[in-house]
Amino acid sequence: MEVTWFLTCRTGQKDRFGRLPEAPFGASIYQLTDNELSFYDLLLPQD
Repeated sequence: MEVTWFLTCRTGQKDRFGRLPEAPFGASIYQLTDNELSFYDLLLPQD
């Protein structure tokens, strides 16, 4: 069976109550995806 994942820039950042956990970005989906993020980047506002 083929599975397709759609992960967005906001996937795994906040809990169901809209709070940011005290953990690395994406930590809440590590168990689901069976891997960890080795790198992440944040877009900076334009000057």
